[in-house]
Amino acid sequence: MVSWTKNIWDLLITLSLLIIVITLITEFFIHLDKDTMELLHTTEIFALSFLFMELAHDFYLAEDKKKFVAKEWLRIISFIPFATVFRFALFARTTKVMQFLGSLWLRVKVFLRIESVTAKTGQSVVHASKATRIMRPVAQFFSKKEEYVENARKKKKRN
Repeated sequence: MVSWTKNIWDLLITLSLLIIVITLITEFFIHLDKDTMELLHTTEIFALSFLFMELAHDFYLAEDKKKFVAKEWLRIISFIPFATVFRFALFARTTKVMQFLGSLWLRVKVFLRIESVTAKTGQSVVHASKATRIMRPVAQFFSKKEEYVENARKKKKRN
């Protein structure tokens, strides 16, 4: 997959997982009216469709289908409609969410590091300009002092 399409797909999967987790928490801990619950279930089915597409894609790409089924049996069972309890298996998928967020954070850190390098470069330029402001009068003083010393020597030679 092209990297930007993979990033969009990972974002969709991440959002689907978050929707399912929010739906599960809402379903178990908050009592809502019938219409709101229908909306939640419709949203959950929509989110599950993305996860099912990912499972089907992974199954299609698997070289050994039996190993895939043996390894991913919990993911497969979590799509059975009557097994809401098995949907907690999707919590295991939050590691993928964390990996995605971690990679996103890494990109942000790299960007911030680049920004901090440019900021530090700018700061060093500012410090250099401040240093030249301080050093300029000192340099002028010493150059005038040398002129003063030379003029004093010339006067001594004349006398």
